[in-house]
Amino acid sequence: MDVKDEAQLEERPTLLVGGLAPKEKDDVARGDEALGRKWSVLKIVLALEKAGLETALYKSQKFDVVIIKIRASAERLRKHADAVDMKMRLSDNDVRTRLSEGLPDANDPGDYIIYPRRNDWIYRGKYAQRTAIEDTEHQCPSYAYYEYAYGKFQNNDDDYGLYHRYATSGSIFRGVDRAKLILSILVWPPSKGNNGAGLPLEKLLSSKILKAAFPLQDFNELQPLLKKWIVYWAWPWDQPVTKIKDYFGEKIGFYFLFVGHYTTWFIYSSIVGVAVYAHTAADFRGENAASIPFFCVFISLWTTLFFEFWKRKQARYAMLWGMVDFEADQKDRPE
Repeated sequence: MDVKDEAQLEERPTLLVGGLAPKEKDDVARGDEALGRKWSVLKIVLALEKAGLETALYKSQKFDVVIIKIRASAERLRKHADAVDMKMRLSDNDVRTRLSEGLPDANDPGDYIIYPRRNDWIYRGKYAQRTAIEDTEHQCPSYAYYEYAYGKFQNNDDDYGLYHRYATSGSIFRGVDRAKLILSILVWPPSKGNNGAGLPLEKLLSSKILKAAFPLQDFNELQPLLKKWIVYWAWPWDQPVTKIKDYFGEKIGFYFLFVGHYTTWFIYSSIVGVAVYAHTAADFRGENAASIPFFCVFISLWTTLFFEFWKRKQARYAMLWGMVDFEADQKDRPE
């Protein structure tokens, strides 16, 4: 799926492809025959185009599979992001500027709907105010109040500049965001507004009417990640987990974050374990060596600290990646 953005005139690489195969009679359940007639290639393409998506059709080398490439304009993606209240990262500088300026009251020039969050501004030309947001308890020294803020997307020109732009693409949408939005458009009901395609994607895949539906690699975004990630030598704590998250999504990002944490902590336990093994091998008492109780206590402490430090790291990255309370918005898998 290619996406055209105002900040980038060239088309993006294809992100999503679906393979549609003709059915073999022995391979189709009777219930799937009606589903296959309802969702023929033509009807699927018409549903996609009615949903505001652009399509291109190709045949496989053996002419047994029809490949449908799908793309959407930047405006179509913004429209759907607004409809589903997609959570987007806000621009640090814009958040700081807007909070500093406040929101003046158009009906009362001397007043504000939202007071400026800064010190020494004058209220109604008389009263000096000190309303800056400050970390007086020094509980969050690493991040300023305006950093890593997230909010629901609103498709209007006034708020468009409020959203964070990613350096790789110059767009407010990452490749994984575009794939998520297009997949959502595919299953969005047409009767629900916003002109969804209304495809029963899970049923079409499980009945093998659709061979597959998946996002394709975006090499413009993948290459910078590979240069940082696939290297001959790197410590597990040096993984570019944020770049991994921006390309593959938050779920994969958390997986590699845990793998890095897990591997790092096992380095410590392995060093102590090798030392204990060497001591027991040299001690004539073998498994009754004095180092064995010490190692048991160490592993007990190591296990507790391993989980406590992971919970702290998980909470921090959930805040940085806008995943706090994501369970409230998460939808259950159909199966």
